Amino acid sequence: MPALRKIIVFLPKIRRISCPLVGKGLFRLSSVRNLFFLTLLSIMSKILAFLSLLLLPLLLRAQSETIALPAESVPLTDVIDLLEKEYGLLFSYKNDLVADVVVTPPSAAVDSDTFLRKILENTKIDFEIIDKNYVILSPRNPADDLLTFCGKIVDRLTDTPLEFANVYLQNTRTGTQTDAAGNFIFTAERTEEKTLTVSYLGYQARDFPAVAFAEGGCRTVRLDLVDYGEDLVIVKEYLTDGISLTENNNGTRLQPEKIGALPGSPEADVLHAAEFLPGVTSPDGSAAGLTMRGGTSDQNLILWEGIPVYHTAHYFGMISAFNPYIIDRADIYRGGFAAEYGGRVSGVIDLKSESVYPLSEPTYGAGINGLTGYVYGKAPILKKRAEILFSAGRSYKELWRSPAYESITRRNQQGVLLQIPIRTEIPESIGINEDFDLYHTNLKLKFHLSERDKMTAAGFFGENNFDSQITDTQIGRVQSDTLFLLNSGVRLAYERQHNQRLSLRAEAVLSDYRYDYLYAVNPITPPGLTQNGQRNNSIGERQLQAVGTYRTRRAAKWKAGLQTIGYKTTFGRTSEQTNNTVNRDEQTALQIAYASYGTDPTGRRGGEVGMRLTRFQNTGQFYPAPRLRLWQRVGDYLVLSLNAGKYYQFISQILEINSNDPSIDLPAWTLTGTQEVPVLSSVQTQIGAVFSKKGWLLDVQGYYKTTEGLTSLTTGFNENLVPVYRLGSSRTKGIDVLLKKRWGNWRTWWSYSLSKSSYYFPDFFDPEFPAPNDRRHILQTVVAYKKGRVNATLGWRIASGLPFSRRENFRIQIPQNALPNVYHLFPERGNFNGANLPYEHQLNASVTCRLTAETKTWQAFAGFSLSNIYNQNNVYSRTLFIENRRDEEPRIIYTNKTDTGFLPDFSLRVKW
Repeated sequence: MPALRKIIVFLPKIRRISCPLVGKGLFRLSSVRNLFFLTLLSIMSKILAFLSLLLLPLLLRAQSETIALPAESVPLTDVIDLLEKEYGLLFSYKNDLVADVVVTPPSAAVDSDTFLRKILENTKIDFEIIDKNYVILSPRNPADDLLTFCGKIVDRLTDTPLEFANVYLQNTRTGTQTDAAGNFIFTAERTEEKTLTVSYLGYQARDFPAVAFAEGGCRTVRLDLVDYGEDLVIVKEYLTDGISLTENNNGTRLQPEKIGALPGSPEADVLHAAEFLPGVTSPDGSAAGLTMRGGTSDQNLILWEGIPVYHTAHYFGMISAFNPYIIDRADIYRGGFAAEYGGRVSGVIDLKSESVYPLSEPTYGAGINGLTGYVYGKAPILKKRAEILFSAGRSYKELWRSPAYESITRRNQQGVLLQIPIRTEIPESIGINEDFDLYHTNLKLKFHLSERDKMTAAGFFGENNFDSQITDTQIGRVQSDTLFLLNSGVRLAYERQHNQRLSLRAEAVLSDYRYDYLYAVNPITPPGLTQNGQRNNSIGERQLQAVGTYRTRRAAKWKAGLQTIGYKTTFGRTSEQTNNTVNRDEQTALQIAYASYGTDPTGRRGGEVGMRLTRFQNTGQFYPAPRLRLWQRVGDYLVLSLNAGKYYQFISQILEINSNDPSIDLPAWTLTGTQEVPVLSSVQTQIGAVFSKKGWLLDVQGYYKTTEGLTSLTTGFNENLVPVYRLGSSRTKGIDVLLKKRWGNWRTWWSYSLSKSSYYFPDFFDPEFPAPNDRRHILQTVVAYKKGRVNATLGWRIASGLPFSRRENFRIQIPQNALPNVYHLFPERGNFNGANLPYEHQLNASVTCRLTAETKTWQAFAGFSLSNIYNQNNVYSRTLFIENRRDEEPRIIYTNKTDTGFLPDFSLRVKW
């Protein structure tokens, strides 16, 4: 190529060449021939000169596509001169911009654009090529000297975010740690030589070229566990995909979108999935009625984004109020939870909707099932410096009353149709007019104020409206029920990653819950028995909290916080049947300090110790709650654990033992710390062992817990029919066993819970009796198959019947001069809750399928489930009912409340 260039440069000079050889007689030509030869040579030289001018730009362009210079450090001015002389490039610049700048050309031949970018990469000079060979040099924007590193660090097996993972440039002090969602972002000076390292204790570190990582945009980095052996007991899959153990096996983590469907549900549901854990059950089959190891549902702390949720399920607790597709993880603790959690004595369900940052494109979804329709989405906003997450859902019964809705409706009507079993046809003499609506909305905004500072605003809103009128012409009465229920909450939090080890958080939380319920039973044709009543309940909770977390170099964690909580509650109950009224209107405050220290959760042995200290305004006393957890790994397959702690609860529900009002059962929340309703306290001890090897998993946990301060508002068994507060306690002991096997595309597990829970009320006529939710035996077995787009599950469950009071001798007293149908019921004394209902059992199945290819930009999913396939009649409650028909003697009968029978359901969802 250089030789060709010399020829082209030489050609325009031919026209100036003389022919000295002729004059010297070396060519003996005649004068005519000489003239002809010179003329022809002159014409050819002009043609070649003209062609050279035409070809020169093309040849220069060809040369510019590959520039090769020695790869040695030289002044930039020398490189510019050489490029102008040898490669036809023309430069425009200020002399002081290029003075004293030294560059190193690349070692291989590259095109002009790449050549200039490479030599100027580590300078403060930018370039622009105009018309292919004109180059303008200018000062570089300071922002262009920086590289932005952003991404998300997760566990390769489960995609669980790794909080506090280290991300840094080697041999520098530049880097950061991931947040709770595993996300990170930071900036550093542009360089080709640096290496980016991602590390997390217990995982294999990964290295990336710094420039290549930054140019790849926001990336997800998956880390593998360190190879401790074949099966070191770090259980990442507890039951199935999306259900794993938390760090140090203390709790269970659910990731709804990865779970798919479980038997009896057409799509993922957090509350339904929790029932598959040993020790977790719902005595009445409702989503809101979850109990953990002998506790009651109100003794569980349920949080969404740090906001306490009191109304966890709609339509009398049957329909979950949480959209699973905005919940990235749910951490469930069946007991033994850390000092950062307080205010409950049984369990914790902590729901997190993680940050979607960094996210370049938004994602949205919409779906429908047999009960509700919903939409949801996650999207970056404000030039990707913030993100928004939202969800909204409501019932659609105005358009179609699905079989699932009809089945649940009939179940709920048992609260007012006491004399009509759920499995029988409603007589023609009974007319039902019912209207029901539900709504729920979640919204979260997260602002990235800087590399280290973030602010989050989250809120939810849920509402129920229910109206019902039941007319019974046979017994001549009309019953009306009206319920309005509202639960809302807001949280505002500021987080700062002060350095790689220390993070700080301050937050404010507001949560409000209330319901108003009216019922009336009136005769169609007076005179007759009139039973009217009302109930109302409200909770206002206000929190301020400051928390600091510090990670040591050995992955130990210190956590400390200060918290203040203000409560305001109202509770009212009026019953014209018993002519009594209860009203409570109270407010109080708590001041809390807590601290904990935990060793590396992936270590062979370790522990966590914590203390939560609460001052309660109602009593003026301090309530210390120590927590302790120890674990020891034995070999590569077995881990042993011990968990002990004390817990307090300052707001709880009042038990109503056998109230005979013909009304819908509703919880009554009230403050504790009074003579009538003391502070709840519980002491729990748990020991456990987890064995995991070659697809087998065996988890065995034994526990013992005592709870003091139970309060009952009893109206059913005192002869003056005046409500009386009674104080009591409970004792629960049990063992939970889980055995799981995984092979290929199949998973199967068996769980068994054996427990005994007793109540002790010394002032009650029967001081000690089985707890209302006491189930001695619960056995579950599940088989799951997953291949490609299809996920199928089949599960069977059998459980002991709940306790009830069998009474066969009663005394009915009709007061003198009383109106017709007015009577008093006095039971004979006997064993309270001394009998058990029949065993419950049912078979459930589900199938889910992804309808579109995984490579599609939008995804479609479908699910179908069958619950209680063989239509078993499962009784969860048995109560007394006084049948008093016209012209007949009153008589006492038992009435059953049964769970839903055969229930088909479906789901359809689109995500884009």
